Amino acid sequence: MQRRLALPLVLTILLLTGCTAANRTGVRLAKDGVPVVINCGTWIERVEVTDVDTGQTVWAAHAVRSPKGGIRGSATVALGSPPRQWAEDSPLVLDPRPSTWRFRVEPLGEEVTIVVPDAEFEMGRVYRPGNKSESMSRFYDQTCSGIPVSVSPTVLRVGFGGAALVLVGVGVVALSLWRRRSAGALRHVP
Repeated sequence: MQRRLALPLVLTILLLTGCTAANRTGVRLAKDGVPVVINCGTWIERVEVTDVDTGQTVWAAHAVRSPKGGIRGSATVALGSPPRQWAEDSPLVLDPRPSTWRFRVEPLGEEVTIVVPDAEFEMGRVYRPGNKSESMSRFYDQTCSGIPVSVSPTVLRVGFGGAALVLVGVGVVALSLWRRRSAGALRHVP
């Protein structure tokens, strides 16, 4: 019986472990024109922003370790407004506004650098490492999910629906086999 129930359990664990958010980082503009560092998960642990031309620190902050040693990362860090349980290392200085921004971000202990000329910053766009930019909807819907643009929503629904049906089918078969075996064992009791 345990062997027959192991397969659905293993499939469920594999399915659930694939649901962790990707570690992808970008920068967007808030409505007030201040940059916001974003990540698909809650992986941002440190942000340092400098002016490329002058080398001046524009802002810096980091997540503070808890007494147990853990770090509470964040999915969104707005310059000048550190998340709870973060420490500001350098206050926000926007006068003068940088002509080119350099964002050094540490998600999960890695270092990601994003450079954006101020003149290129646009509302509704996310700027990523390697001089890449994309719409916010593309960032969240495709970059974060890892699903290629070529996969249509219909194909996606059918794929997830099919996977769900397979899991339900495996569960039904396992349950019926378990019931049959339990019923057979009860008939042979003296």
